[in-house]
Amino acid sequence: MRRAGLFAVGVSAVLALSAAVLWLARGPIIEFAVARAMAGAGLEKPSVKFGALGASHLELMELRAGAEAAAPDLSISNVRIDFSLGDALLKGRARAVAISGGSARAIFD
Repeated sequence: MRRAGLFAVGVSAVLALSAAVLWLARGPIIEFAVARAMAGAGLEKPSVKFGALGASHLELMELRAGAEAAAPDLSISNVRIDFSLGDALLKGRARAVAISGGSARAIFD
């Protein structure tokens, strides 16, 4: 009985520490994931900065993509994504996306 109690405490401590580390590293993790998703969509040299994460929203800043860093083809100042946690995790859907400040340049062949 004592071993089971110690095991439960140990597992709980490991889970709590893992959750704390993930929470503290959420910015770089989100930046990496968004940049990978942008690259997967065919955008060149994507970059993004983490703004905030709440239970029902994600804010990103300085979203950029393009061959030239000095003059990116896509530049967005702020992006706010509102979501339901259940829909985001199970369906990969967001409730709303708000974009403010930015520019996009397209070349049609």
